Order: sequence, then C-alpha cells, then structure tokens
Amino acid sequence: MDSRERGDLLKENKKLQKSLEKVSLQNAELLMLIDFLSTLLVTTDIEKITYIIVSHIRKVVGGRVIKFVRKEPKADKYAYYIVKDKNIKKVFLNRGQLGKDCFFMYCNKLYISYEDKSFIAIPMKYEGENIGAIIIEEFDNKTLKNQIIKLIEVYSLISGIIIKNCILTAQFEIEKKVILEQNRKISEDLQYAQKIQEYLLPRGEHHFDNYYFCCNHIQAQYLGGDFYDVFQFNDNKIIFYIADVSGNGVSSALFTLFLKQAVRGIANSFNGLPIYPSKILEKLHIRFNDFIVEEELYIGILIGVLDTEKHQAVLCNGGHNVEPIHIKISEKKVLSYKLEGLPINNWFKDLKFPYEDKSIYLDKNDRFILLTDGATDFKGRGNNTLGLEEIKKVLYKNMSLDCDMQFGGLLKHINVLNTENTIKDDIAFLCLRRKP
Repeated sequence: MDSRERGDLLKENKKLQKSLEKVSLQNAELLMLIDFLSTLLVTTDIEKITYIIVSHIRKVVGGRVIKFVRKEPKADKYAYYIVKDKNIKKVFLNRGQLGKDCFFMYCNKLYISYEDKSFIAIPMKYEGENIGAIIIEEFDNKTLKNQIIKLIEVYSLISGIIIKNCILTAQFEIEKKVILEQNRKISEDLQYAQKIQEYLLPRGEHHFDNYYFCCNHIQAQYLGGDFYDVFQFNDNKIIFYIADVSGNGVSSALFTLFLKQAVRGIANSFNGLPIYPSKILEKLHIRFNDFIVEEELYIGILIGVLDTEKHQAVLCNGGHNVEPIHIKISEKKVLSYKLEGLPINNWFKDLKFPYEDKSIYLDKNDRFILLTDGATDFKGRGNNTLGLEEIKKVLYKNMSLDCDMQFGGLLKHINVLNTENTIKDDIAFLCLRRKP
C-alpha cells in the first residue's frame, strides 16, 4: 500500500470516527430524553415534576445555580425556585411580584448570555401560553454545543406540556373539592327545606266532629311539588284539597308555600258568606297571576268543602289529573268521579276560567280518597303504568281498612311492582271518612 492510499484510508477512518461520535452523542441524548420522559410520566405531582425537570436540565447543561419559575394552579400565582448545589429555596409570588428573571417566560425563544455572568434562559410554553422559565447560571461555556441547545429546547417543550397537564389536573381537583363542598351545603339546605315542607305537610289524623281525615305522602326527592291541606272554615264546614305544582325541586316547593297561604287567605275572605270550591279557585287564579312566573309553572288542584251536618262534599277541579275515589262501604263499591277544569296558570291572563262544583253525599263509614299522579303513573314490571283502575281494585280489596291502612296497602302493592326500588315521583294521599 503506497503512502497515497494510506492517507486516503486515514481520512476515511477519521470521517467514520466523527460519524460514530455523532451517532454515539445522539444515542446518549436520545437515551437521556427517553429517561426524562419516562420519569415525568410516572407522576402528576407538580412538585415532583419540577424537581425532575431541574435535575435533568442540570445533567444536560451543568451550572451551579438554576432558577425555575412556573405557574401555579391558582390564578395569577407562581412558584419560584432557586437551586444552588444541594440547597433549594422556594417562594410563592403573585403576578405583580415577578422579578426580572421570571419575565424570561414571556420570551419566544431560548436566550443565552456569554457576558461576565453567563446564563441561559429557557421559556416553557404550551400552545402559546406562558407556563414558566428555566434560568441556568454559572455554566461552562465550552460544554455548550448546538446539540445541547437543541436538546434543552426539546426539554423545555416537553416540560411546558407536562406542567400544563399538572396544572389542569390540580385545577380539576380544586374545582372538584369546591363543587363537592357546594353540593354538601346545598344538600344541607335542601334537607332543612325538606323539614320545613314536612312540617307544612302534616301526616296522620285530623278529627272534625263525626269525620276524620288521614294525610300522608312520599317524596321522591328532598323537595316536591305535591301538596295537601285540611282546615276548619266554620263550625260545620271543612276545606280540604290536594295539589300538584308542575315540575319539581325548589321552585315547585316554594309555590306550595304560596298555595297554602293563598287558599287559607281566600277562605278567610268569605267570612260570613257562602263558600264554594269554584269561587276559591277563581280567586286563586287571580292571585296566581299577580306573580310573574314562567308559563311552564302551573298548579293542578282538586278542592272540596265538606258540610259535616249535611254529610255533603262539594268538589271542584282545577286541572288535577287524578279522579277522586269514593269507597261506598254499604254498597261495597269503589267509584271515581270525572271532574273537569283547567289548572291554575298564566296562559290566558285576561280570561276568567269557569269552574264547576259537584256535590257528593257521604254515607256512614264511606271513605273519600284524593291522590296525586305519582301513584297512578307509577311504572312497574314491563314498564306498565299502575293506573286508576288498578288502584281502585287495590282499594276494593282493602275496603274494610281504615284510611291510614288504605295508604299502607297501596304502598305495599306499589312496592311489590317496584323493580327499581325507587319512587320517581311524589305520591300524596288524602282520605276522609265519615264515622259510623
């Protein structure tokens, strides 16, 4: 081999050696990057992520002092770290307290200074958002190569994404705690409101001369729109009604308070005058329209005036959708009465609704039952609706039972059909009985 060939071979070897060194360096950088990524992905703790980033940046660049600023999950809050040797100092800053080092996060590109106090400032961003910055001081200029600069730019890009993910995760946890606390307070308020509504919806028996009323209810939620009331108008007149305010929840429950006060106030306005259910509903319609309410809110009500001397109940329907049920003990019959009438609403404010009264005679031991549609519309096996006729059969079967027992028998029948173990709508029950 002559000298010329030997020279060419040496040149080729040097070229291959440089290529090998380059590949080795790239492999080393790739391995560091993979290690960096795999370490970051094992945690979402923003403190741990911060220390991992600082540690890897120090491995890549060196430097005696590293400053690190990043966003906190809370708005306009920042964390500022100063890492020197093995000492770490951390402070929390507001936006207005950010110093000159911290403002490197607003730079668009990596910034390098080779002056007396050399440093590198690396902004961290996520889709244009300023996430933070890393400032490396007192590093060795000789070790800073283009490959290292490119690598730390990749690190900053990854760090911005990872820290943003940590911030979003932490914000989600903060918001979840806030929502849970708000839900807890709302739940407590609803439970308290339920106690008030329970007080306004009396359970049990109410005796008036030779009659007694039994009232009961089941609420599907904390607050419901079903309501009933019984009160004495004068020596021989008892006013009773059952109602269902459209919808459910707080708005419906609040209107049951309006209903209770309005009906009692209207009844008092008939002092010394003949009182009829139709006249009560006409005045109730006027009072309802004094409120500014949505058209979706309306009241279906069935109201009666019982004359305890004549044993006569005069009924009027204001849009209640469950027919009243009459258990005639002496005839061993269970009847229902179809009464028509529009609900209390604001659909036609200038129109007076005609309401019609119907008189029903009550014999000894007769029961008269008012229900809301939570019972008739209950769906059991096969998604079949219970319906009025089926309820009448249940009441006929339990004809000899007293009013409170009648409600228990009806609920027992519903529970047998209940495949979901839940009641999806309120059920209100009002039963009056003429004593022997």
